[in-house]
Amino acid sequence: MINNKTVILYVAYGPTHVHKQVMLSILTLYYFLSGEKQLEKISLIVYTDNKEVFEKNLNGINIIYEILTSKNIKDYINDLGYIHRIKVCVIKLCIQKYRSNVLFIDSDTFFLKSPFDLVNKISGNTAIFHSKEFELLKGDENVGKKSWNFGYFPSDVLGSVIKRNNLKLKEGEIEICLNVEMWNSGVIGISYSNLPFLEDVLKLTDQISKRSGYFLAEQLAFSYVFLKKTTILKSDDFIYHYIYLKDIYNLNITNFLNENKDLTINYKAEKAVQLTKQRDKLLIPKKTETGIFTKKIKSWKKYNKTQIFFWIFHLRLQLIQKLKYRISNFKMRFEIR
Repeated sequence: MINNKTVILYVAYGPTHVHKQVMLSILTLYYFLSGEKQLEKISLIVYTDNKEVFEKNLNGINIIYEILTSKNIKDYINDLGYIHRIKVCVIKLCIQKYRSNVLFIDSDTFFLKSPFDLVNKISGNTAIFHSKEFELLKGDENVGKKSWNFGYFPSDVLGSVIKRNNLKLKEGEIEICLNVEMWNSGVIGISYSNLPFLEDVLKLTDQISKRSGYFLAEQLAFSYVFLKKTTILKSDDFIYHYIYLKDIYNLNITNFLNENKDLTINYKAEKAVQLTKQRDKLLIPKKTETGIFTKKIKSWKKYNKTQIFFWIFHLRLQLIQKLKYRISNFKMRFEIR
């Protein structure tokens, strides 16, 4: 039997700043949902390795926690070492378990208004993503923009990967046209009836990641499958995704949580929304990448063993991914010439 509730889903594991990002996002969600007559139609679920930190800071918000263990993470990432594979696996697992439509929200987000109108648009014919970023053939205007944990793959190199490899799904060999639209997967709304599509997303993610080392393989896979199967609607007027401003928001979120830890949940949620409206007044971190790295190493004693494991594991995967990217980039640029 299909559950009539829609799940709003978060994934939070590893570095503490990810947990803090999710806390801010949930506080803004809670603020806009407060007083809604249809609140009982929403289930808030967080897959995490540290539910205690959420219970401490978000006491008063009805959240269902699903525990992520180190074994879970290893299984979801598998031998490819592709970190974003976890997103596909958890969304699939959540839809299967709760038999509901799911609205997945990335950690580095916050809500701008109530999501009810957005949630109600999820159907067998309609999927939700955050925003359309670019067409593969034209490339991404953000190529070259990088933060300490992020980087794009040049579009001409990715195009070469797609043209040179036979990608396969259950219906047989497929061809991804170079004018395919890339949709940002910081928000993903999927109907329960479209659960089978996630198997295609997973297979395509694995093939693209294995053959190219593309950091956003899962995003390309989601875009291809759901553009082919559904109509995609954007959600950037409901949810802000600060993908290029993580260092700035991480600093300000940490300060916010420390300064407001003793407030009631309703007042804390109100203050969280006030913070998100002051984007032009946010503090700018003075630490360099090396400084941030050094600070993390010096403060290991603050973390439990599971958090340290995830942090080291996450860093290792990033380094492997960047190495794959550079090798693939070099080889394919040579072939293109």
